[in-house]
Amino acid sequence: MALLSREQILEADDMKIVRAPVDEWEPGGEVLLRTMSGLERAQFDADVIVTKDGVVDLDKVKYFSELLARTLVSEDGQRLFSTAAEVQQLMTKNGAVLTRLGRIALRINGLSGEVQEEIKKNSEPAPNGALSSDSH
Repeated sequence: MALLSREQILEADDMKIVRAPVDEWEPGGEVLLRTMSGLERAQFDADVIVTKDGVVDLDKVKYFSELLARTLVSEDGQRLFSTAAEVQQLMTKNGAVLTRLGRIALRINGLSGEVQEEIKKNSEPAPNGALSSDSH
């Protein structure tokens, strides 16, 4: 297998968009979910995984709403929900739908299964109350 150059890496289109049906949202239809860039993923982790007081917040509705706000996009790839108020509105939707779509977003962003366990493990409070983390 050939080694990729810096230019090839930076020019590669590696952002994935998937369609997901949502019959529960009248009149029913589909939504588009996309992968986050590395920068968006880091911001998501900083904003959602660890709260300002250093506590891990894995409340499913909040977590999935924040994740979906970053991954639900229009046909031209623009986020559908970008403000805190819009995320709050999204949180009022059917929790089962948010969870189902959130699991798709987890999968396409490499956040499912073992990655989630690693996030939990690395975000547990250390004995002094600080967060432990092996990554920097």
